[in-house]
This record gives sequence, C-alpha cells and structure tokens, in this order.
Amino acid sequence: MAIKVKVDSNLLKVKIRKLLRQTKKSEKEFVKEQAALMAETIVRATPPFVTYTPFKGSMGTLADFKQGRSAVVGDMLRVFGIRSEGFIRYLLKRFKRESNIKGTIHGSRGAFEIDTPLVTLNTAKARQFYEKQRLANGRPTFSNSGNRWQGEAFVTKKIFDTILKDKINNLGIAKAAFARAVVKLNPKKRVNKWIKKHLGRVNTMISETQGKGYKVIIKASARGLQYVTNKINFFAKKRIRMAEKRLKTQYRKIARKSGF
Repeated sequence: MAIKVKVDSNLLKVKIRKLLRQTKKSEKEFVKEQAALMAETIVRATPPFVTYTPFKGSMGTLADFKQGRSAVVGDMLRVFGIRSEGFIRYLLKRFKRESNIKGTIHGSRGAFEIDTPLVTLNTAKARQFYEKQRLANGRPTFSNSGNRWQGEAFVTKKIFDTILKDKINNLGIAKAAFARAVVKLNPKKRVNKWIKKHLGRVNTMISETQGKGYKVIIKASARGLQYVTNKINFFAKKRIRMAEKRLKTQYRKIARKSGF
C-alpha cells in the first residue's frame, strides 16, 4: 500500500501567515516542521499499537511491540496446527501427498476425521501457504472451524517457530515507512529500536522544493499502511488547527517577554 503526503505553503491560512510573522518563524521552517509532525502522526496511527493516539505520545513503545507480537502469534495459530514430526510423517505416508488431505485415521482413541489443506515438513511450503492466506493488511483470512483436526495446516513446532521468528523480526516495517521521513525532516527525533532497525529497508522518498512556496512531499509504501489511507485528510486538517494553536501560544510568550 502506497501513500503520498504533501505539505506546502498552500496550507498557510491568513491567520497562520500573520502568526509566522509575529513569531519570526520562516515559511520553510514551518512547512518542514508540519511535514515531520504529519509523518509522526501517521507512524502513531499505523499498527501495532496498544492505544490509538495519533496526535501525541511515542511513535512506538515496547508495549506496542508486544501487542504486535501477540497479534502475530494469534494470526499464525489461526492458520497452523502444531503436530509432531512423527505424526506428520505418518500422514504423508498414509495419504501420499501434502495438500488437501481428507480422510479417516484410526488411533488409540478411535477413529476421527481429518480435513487439512496442508501437511508438510517443508518450511518454505508452510511459509508460502501462510502468505497466501493474508490480505493486503497482512492479516490472514483463513479461519479454522474450531476443530483442531479440520481446517488447520499441520506443521512441526520447529517450522512454526521459524516462521514466527521471521514475522516478529519484521514487526515495525509499516511504522518505519513514515518514521524514516520523521528522522530525515527532524534529525533530533528518536525512534524505538524495533522500528529504527527497518529504516534502511523501507521504500520512502522525501523531496523538498522551493518554488512559489516551500513544499515537502513524502511518498512511502508498506503493507500495513492501508490502515491510515482514509485518515490522511483528517490528520492534515487536525494538524493545521494544532499548529495555529501552538503559534498563538508561542506569540503570547514572546509578547509577555517583550512587555506587551
């Protein structure tokens, strides 16, 4: 999912232009600051997060990471059923295939039905199966029936843990897409390490141009950003109201120091 955000001098209302003159803040400084704050808002609004607070707080806490990790585990358990290697080998020998296994097997507790889309000892095949179950938002569509023998793909704990480790290592990539813009526009801003480690991996472009007015354009793409695509206009309007309020506060402080 790709998102384009543009912040330029067109957003400067008459009131804000006046406040910029009064606070001696340049148009370039203001536009760049607002672009960074807009990107920061998008980072906060991008999962994972414990509490949805797009306009304040950290861009990603340890608690947010733990929330994402729990979601990944839950998603994988919707798709996979963990079975012993011996049992999987038995099924492969019994049915002579890996995909779409349906039938009756007999055990110490009697006969029971199996209906599974995949039984495998191959990590790559298990990973491919999981990816096919995912929507654009990264969450799986596959939901088992509640019967642990029907609907789940059977894998060993080793395979499950290998895929889980990779998924957890990738947590924060969606947030990193706009976090990269934040630190580029505001180098003093700090990003939590579970997001920071992905900054070099994301597809993010930031351009700053000076024409009739100053302009900052941020283009970023990552699976997970679709959560915020329909909120961008609201974020932009809210940020301008917040900026106006902040400039008024700064002006009042300047005025008090000047003795007015």
